[in-house]
Amino acid sequence: MKENVHNASERSVDTTVTAFAADNKISADGRPLKLKRTLKGHAAKIHDLDFCASKPELLLSASQDGKLIVWNGPTTHKVYVVPLESQWVLTAGISINGNYVASGGLDNTVSIFPLDEEEAIPKISAELKGHEGSISKIRFLTDDQVLSCSGDATIKQWDASAETCTRTYNGHLKDVSCVSVAQHRNSFVTGSIDKSAYLWDARTGDPVMSFTGHTADVNCISFFPNDEAFATGSDDGTIRLYDLRGDRTLQIYQQPEEEENWFRILSLAFSSSGKFMYSANHLFCYVWNTLTGEIHQSLTHENFVSVVAVPSDGSCVATGCWDNQLKIYL
Repeated sequence: MKENVHNASERSVDTTVTAFAADNKISADGRPLKLKRTLKGHAAKIHDLDFCASKPELLLSASQDGKLIVWNGPTTHKVYVVPLESQWVLTAGISINGNYVASGGLDNTVSIFPLDEEEAIPKISAELKGHEGSISKIRFLTDDQVLSCSGDATIKQWDASAETCTRTYNGHLKDVSCVSVAQHRNSFVTGSIDKSAYLWDARTGDPVMSFTGHTADVNCISFFPNDEAFATGSDDGTIRLYDLRGDRTLQIYQQPEEEENWFRILSLAFSSSGKFMYSANHLFCYVWNTLTGEIHQSLTHENFVSVVAVPSDGSCVATGCWDNQLKIYL
């Protein structure tokens, strides 16, 4: 395994992002986002959002009210409401084909719910135990393979249909906080409070590369659209863009100095073109110009913005907030 220790004062020549922009004729400008829909239905803080990859109109939300809701974003209708055994849910994911949702949290358990068009309130099919710490992030690797990140410093892969653990990934030294899956589904990246990020080969279960440079916990991680780079957000208040081919830092994104009291980066997502990167920073959702590293727009909220997500077709930007609401921007 290679390890690359990055110097926060350095910025390497960017070949990945600029090449992708040139190939796709992406300019550096763009129109501001506008709030189009507000989704109301939760009764407590929203902790996680996840779009269905094959049905981008479907959006899953997880809330401290002990419920998961699958929304139709364009219509704002609730498609499914999933009551949980524990209200201490921290994360939830929806499968690639929309057949399953999975959740986890402080109960150390991955709960699986099949989605049936005939049942608006899905019933739990499995409670998968094996983690020795809380579950911080869940995402589907394939149609029925689920990845769970835990405070026990491991990532586990579960078969939702067979209801078994198929693999445990070891490498991080402390709690694993986040995961992002490549579009080709053969690899994924994770971040940890050990201040590092790892690239994993999902076919072998092996760590391929590790990336360092942050000076505090890594809270969130997101692949760039071409899967050749990824970004990490940290408690140190910075976002770092790493290049997989060159094994180096491409750019470090710094927040405005006047906002230093709201510096934790809690969630990240890219536009489908890669032109923009979105970050949840307490009361703000910043829209970054990925190429220039400048803030293009600031989406302000009246409460704590915990998560930001973008569907596979790039049709909108969704945010989840501690005011119990989801907001859709176009």
